[in-house]
Amino acid sequence: MIESIRRWEEGSGGEPWSYYAHWLEALETVLAAGGALSDSLALDERTRQVLATPRNANHHHAHREPVAVSPALR
Repeated sequence: MIESIRRWEEGSGGEPWSYYAHWLEALETVLAAGGALSDSLALDERTRQVLATPRNANHHHAHREPVAVSPALR
């Protein structure tokens, strides 16, 4: 993210400041470096699946499992 911000600061200043744009650029860089974006067909298919899933899918059943909370470390 620092590299993205540095390039923006060194630029002509034509683009307004956007934290989200720098965050997204940094995420894309990390994912591309790790190979997560190399299979664009699989990524496109998974994106279609996610977008086709209704927003409330699997939310019609109560989840009664207890929530475990770890104590704070000192």
